[in-house]
Amino acid sequence: MIHKKRIIGFSLVIVGFFVFLSFSFTVQKANAVLPGVDLDIMGVQRMIIGIACWSINTILAVMVIALIVAGIRFYIGGAAGNVASAKKNFLWVLVGILVILATNVIIATIAYFLGATYQAFTC
Repeated sequence: MIHKKRIIGFSLVIVGFFVFLSFSFTVQKANAVLPGVDLDIMGVQRMIIGIACWSINTILAVMVIALIVAGIRFYIGGAAGNVASAKKNFLWVLVGILVILATNVIIATIAYFLGATYQAFTC
């Protein structure tokens, strides 16, 4: 249990670091082109869409790696407990991939219930 908490904590630190870097590069690029940028709502929307696209692509890459590792663990097998653990891991990685791929549907559903208009973003 402690090992899982460390992995989750480390993952959150890494994701936070990359989000911070993406913000800093966006600000540096914007300042290089237009000093004293006046940020409007469309600029904020473009930044959020950029972060969402980057996050989705990064998480999908990590999930594919996790799927490969789960498949290798299942293939190697060993004791019955290891095979059951590998099956469980494989299942939850697939669930995670489906959730990430369904983010546009989830956001559109929430927007519909809130009465907002929503256009799906393309990465």
